Amino acid sequence: MKVVGITSSFHAGSNSQGLVEEILAGAKEAGAEVELVRLAEVQINACIGCEHCKKEGNKTCFQKDGMVKIYDELATADAVVFGLPIYLGRANAPFLLLIDRRYAMI
Repeated sequence: MKVVGITSSFHAGSNSQGLVEEILAGAKEAGAEVELVRLAEVQINACIGCEHCKKEGNKTCFQKDGMVKIYDELATADAVVFGLPIYLGRANAPFLLLIDRRYAMI
């Protein structure tokens, strides 16, 4: 089993990251392979709505940025845990970029 944790706080060691790390530690103790991705350390470009990812034969975005590794991590994960701060009642910018770019995987 593989569990991927994704955090989007700009602050290393944030509360949300700490919670995800605790979940991953429990999964690892139970025998799972675990991976932590800190979006603040990954360059993710905005989706430009070109629909390249939806053309026949394409399964990912044409942009070769930090999402390349994240696509692979998500595709091979059995479970994904998200940890993110909520600013002004919504997810923060790095998390929203991730969600927008996940369109390529749908």
